[in-house]
Amino acid sequence: LLSSVGVMAATVAIVLLTGIALGVQKEFASQVDELGVNNLVIIPGRLQDGFNFNLGGASYFKAEDDTSLKGISGVKKTAMWTFVGGGAAAGEKRASSFLVASTPEWFTMRSFNLREGRLMQEQDRMQPVAVIGSIASDAMFPGKSALGQKITVNGSEFEVIGVTEDKEAEESVLSFGSFQNLIYLPFDLLRKRNPASQIDRLLVQIDENAEPTSMIETIEGVLGKRLDESQFQVLTQKDLLKLVFKFTNILTYLLIG
Repeated sequence: LLSSVGVMAATVAIVLLTGIALGVQKEFASQVDELGVNNLVIIPGRLQDGFNFNLGGASYFKAEDDTSLKGISGVKKTAMWTFVGGGAAAGEKRASSFLVASTPEWFTMRSFNLREGRLMQEQDRMQPVAVIGSIASDAMFPGKSALGQKITVNGSEFEVIGVTEDKEAEESVLSFGSFQNLIYLPFDLLRKRNPASQIDRLLVQIDENAEPTSMIETIEGVLGKRLDESQFQVLTQKDLLKLVFKFTNILTYLLIG
């Protein structure tokens, strides 16, 4: 009886853990899909053995790289990201959100659903404003509108001009890492306040009719004039999905083991 119960418990555990791993894989894939098939992400480093790469270390990107990319035929838009350390708060209430300094172009490269307010625009480049996700909004301003409210990020105040919303992402088991849990600040303003801050990601939107492989080669050629090939890599949605599936497969094997 004990042996049978043990076998049954182990079987149920494996089925449940495998199901959880597959669910996580689906959630990760959904986040990657949100980027769009014609958006490329350029990271400061290269994939090693198909998995490890520089997630948050030293970056050699400069603003001139973004300018160079804008001049490539077939490139529609480009954007820059800088990861901001610290946290955001409104009075005594804090949000466990990721802070990103972004150029306004990012908000035209993918679709956003708005709960209230507006997205960051050209005139906001040097203004102390913020676009926050609904998860951050609910954490800092429960039961009330966040629009026009002030949040404090590393001692500086920013006015909330927009709140994004995605009900499906909010209910996700990975909501803490979704686009709904990001707080966007103006890239140019933060770079002026802290000139030493690095550019962590370059994002490129290519024309829907452009051939991705040749576009990647062109982009690599342009960036390769200034950077060593070990200092950057252009990732497509397909590359990101491969990374996601490899990570979740390793997680599944570990859980089953």
